[in-house]
Amino acid sequence: MKRRSYNDENGLTLVELMVTVVMVGLIIVAIPAHFRSGTGIWEKGERHAEVTQNALIGMEQINRELKQSQSITAISGSGSDNGDIKFENVGGNAAEFRFNSEEEDAYLRHDNGAGTLNRLSGPLTSLKFAGYRADDITETADPKYIKSVLIKMDTHDSQELADDVPLASRVYIGDLLTSGEGEEFAIFGSAGVYFKNNNYVSGNVGSNGTYDPDNPNVGGIYFRQNTEIDGGIYFAPSDEEDGIDYQGSGNSINGGLYPNVYTELPCPTDFGGFSYGTDVTVPASGTMDLPPSTSLYRELTIENKGTVVFNAGQYYFKKINAVQNATFIYNLASGASIEIFVKEDIYIGNNLETGLVESGTPGADLELAARKIYFETHYQNPALEYPAFILSKANDPLKPWVGTVYAVYDDIGFITGEGGGSGLNDVIAYGSFYSGVTLLDPPSDIDDDGDLDYAYGGHVYMETNCEVYYVRSEYFSSLPYGCNLE
Repeated sequence: MKRRSYNDENGLTLVELMVTVVMVGLIIVAIPAHFRSGTGIWEKGERHAEVTQNALIGMEQINRELKQSQSITAISGSGSDNGDIKFENVGGNAAEFRFNSEEEDAYLRHDNGAGTLNRLSGPLTSLKFAGYRADDITETADPKYIKSVLIKMDTHDSQELADDVPLASRVYIGDLLTSGEGEEFAIFGSAGVYFKNNNYVSGNVGSNGTYDPDNPNVGGIYFRQNTEIDGGIYFAPSDEEDGIDYQGSGNSINGGLYPNVYTELPCPTDFGGFSYGTDVTVPASGTMDLPPSTSLYRELTIENKGTVVFNAGQYYFKKINAVQNATFIYNLASGASIEIFVKEDIYIGNNLETGLVESGTPGADLELAARKIYFETHYQNPALEYPAFILSKANDPLKPWVGTVYAVYDDIGFITGEGGGSGLNDVIAYGSFYSGVTLLDPPSDIDDDGDLDYAYGGHVYMETNCEVYYVRSEYFSSLPYGCNLE
């Protein structure tokens, strides 16, 4: 009988067997690690979603109640991470949102007017409430001037698996506050409008400012005497006494009062593509015809009795100074608009005369021409000396101003003194005048004699014997909205 041999059959050596065992062991060890890693990522995602939802619940509640509130009564300010805001809610009850740091984990607590602070959401890392005036730039802790509240809230995960969730929101105070666009005003000052004596406005007047009896040229709409508004008055405060002040007699408003209207002005023109060229001087009693350009010119000076002709198109200047007795001729024969952009200030001295050319005929209709003439200045005056746009008295009803003026960052002033002209004819203007955001701190007072202290952006000052007739600007009404004017 033959013996079977196993020497020619395949098998594992001891070394191969040990390597196989090690590899299998590594795989067995790695599988739970990968499983645990996947589970950790899933848990972190779940926690982040939960923290985010928790944060949104708190922020939405704050937004909803502040929007419906009647007024703010106290606010902690942007300097505090442990924020607190007190307000009168829609029902007229004292309500509050507070960062509660008395626990190991801080939470957002809420009193809905019942007198008890209850946990709403959290835990929180920080909570900030900052109040702002109507310009959305100037922070204030004075409740009567707060028009919006900026809320910043950071929510963290108590299990420390997910990252903090930061949220921010701005709320405009008052459920009845209407937000409008500023295209239908003859006169609008974001901070305030000041009428001195014997003025007339055909069109609406508006302001987002709040009247301050201690500083009547700081905000709101201020009347001294004998001013007639043949249009409506639109103002952001809910009460007339907070938006308007009448110091004298003989004032009349024919179009009604409209409180709780916050007016947004459009975005300014982007000067980024414009550049300076050389200074241009129109000599005394001389005439200069300027072709449109956004790169040829720097400062434009018109000497006594000088005449400058503007043609359809866009111009860019560093500043404009019309000394006195100047004549502006606008050539609108092509039917296109004339748009003049100025980086600094515009000064129009006494006795400006306007000449119009439309379809080749001088003396075209003023209102039709005013639609197509537009001035925009981006002047910001840190010295608090002069407005961005000054229009001096003419003493002649046949020498009107024509066109819209948008002073994005500073004041507009009608400088006519104490009369001296022929009745209500020191300044006659066809167009509209808009003064934008407030950037600087206000002055102390109007002088004792009633002279104006030209203070800071957002005001329109009208002295004596002025007439303004509203005309809608084609260019101004085409500007977009939604920017932050800073």
